[in-house]
Amino acid sequence: MPALPELVSNLALLDASGIFSSKTLSDTERDLIQAGMRFPAKTYISFSLTFSALVSFVASLIFLYFSSDILQSFAFLFLFFSISFLILSKYPAYEKRKRAERIESEFSMALREMVAEIEMGLSFEKSFSAIGRGSYGELSREFRRANAEIESYGASVSEALRGVAERVDSVLVKRICMQLIFSYERGLKGEGLRELANSLVSLQKTKSREFSAKFSFLGILFMSVSCIVPAIFAAYVIIGSSFLSFSFSSQDILTAYALVFPICDLAILLYLREKAPQMMIS
Repeated sequence: MPALPELVSNLALLDASGIFSSKTLSDTERDLIQAGMRFPAKTYISFSLTFSALVSFVASLIFLYFSSDILQSFAFLFLFFSISFLILSKYPAYEKRKRAERIESEFSMALREMVAEIEMGLSFEKSFSAIGRGSYGELSREFRRANAEIESYGASVSEALRGVAERVDSVLVKRICMQLIFSYERGLKGEGLRELANSLVSLQKTKSREFSAKFSFLGILFMSVSCIVPAIFAAYVIIGSSFLSFSFSSQDILTAYALVFPICDLAILLYLREKAPQMMIS
């Protein structure tokens, strides 16, 4: 399966960026940067249009094969194209938010490591570069980029940290970077950073408790949808067909058990994953 950069480059065929305003292009450019997706806005919009057109065309052909109604097929093509393009155009904004959450969750341990190294006598610059060499996922990748700016382009540590703050859509990350800049420029030891790391850990514990409260309710809901509701539906089908005037075809029953109930279960699981703190996923 091709990687996303290769897929975007190969499918960026329809250049219709002229129909979008400069504000839309600039917002998309910012979202792509903060999502860690290094594509020009015009290239990504072109890819979104081309991919949506191809997918909707194939889907409309499949629909036409089963329905043989050309007018409905065209309506389905337009609807599927609109939905597909909307999802793709909003994906960078979604990914930048999830990326910011991942970086926030990785910062607490990274700061503690940095504080320990500074207190052992390492310079701020060496402890800073150690985060880039560490295994902190998105945070390490961002700090490797910052180190490259320092080593290759002569940027200062403060400038590199400001670059990190600009590339991550998070008020918390901006606050951390400003605290790092303050500590670096004032030549402070790890006191302020240790306090900041402890506050990050407390924040993560609070998010975990909030998620646990939601998980208890949604766990009961999932058990109900996956076990209790199908059993009640089966009883309703039997009783309704035997004693009442209700009738269910085999296709109705198959649709309920093969499509409706699994989709409801999947929706609950996806919601749980979406709301779970990043430290519980990674």
